[in-house]
Amino acid sequence: MRATVAQGEVAPDLTHIGSREMIGANSFPNDAADLGGWITHAQTMKPGCMMPNLTFFNGPDLRALIAYMQSLK
Repeated sequence: MRATVAQGEVAPDLTHIGSREMIGANSFPNDAADLGGWITHAQTMKPGCMMPNLTFFNGPDLRALIAYMQSLK
């Protein structure tokens, strides 16, 4: 995400992901279920994409991350 100290370069820019209707290069709706799947298993949903699988997120942490990402408008 832009304007953060992380300056990540592994995944696509997620700065305004909450305002997008679709994710994964317009492959999936930007709803909680697909966003959760995208966070944890992007390579399964769209092999070869820039987003890595983040399988260490689950339960409350995943729900909190989804809520945060949905707030990024």
